[in-house]
Amino acid sequence: MADSGTQRNPWVITLIVALIGALGAIGATVLPGLLNPDPTAPTPNSSSPDVTKGTTPINKVTIHAEAAVHRSGDLQVVDDAGVAFLAYITAGAWATYEGEGLGAGSVQSITANVASATEGGDIDIRLDGPGGQLIGRCSVPNTGGWTSWRVVMCDVEGNVVSAPSEIRLGFSGTSSRENPYLFNLDWVKFS
Repeated sequence: MADSGTQRNPWVITLIVALIGALGAIGATVLPGLLNPDPTAPTPNSSSPDVTKGTTPINKVTIHAEAAVHRSGDLQVVDDAGVAFLAYITAGAWATYEGEGLGAGSVQSITANVASATEGGDIDIRLDGPGGQLIGRCSVPNTGGWTSWRVVMCDVEGNVVSAPSEIRLGFSGTSSRENPYLFNLDWVKFS
């Protein structure tokens, strides 16, 4: 009996080593998915991220609306009790901002701080000019007043393929002859 026990020990050890190896292989493929449930997000062992798949988050950036580099003629900067914002926004108006700092990658969210005493309107967010890549659209509701500020979540339309030189906000909506203004804009944040 002593001989048969000696012969089983190497077999049992080999089996245990094989099981440990198999569990290690399973753990290497399953564990990162459990720790990082977003299949598009990079895992700790991933190589450099693929921007076209949106695996790298963009840099968090806040655009202060009053800091436009260029804007259509009817837009004005208003300062109300220390809060500067872009006002007199009409359909077809636009404003451009420096794009540096945004970087390239996936856009997780876009928010805007807005106020409106009318039906509101929309903000189209494009990169590198009026015909550039549309990355977001914000719907602005009636917030109850021209300085009744509300943060709205915007629809993310796409990821930033390459770092933009400028960010362009285009404004649209329905206005009346009595009141052509759509809304006021304090800031837009990207994350």
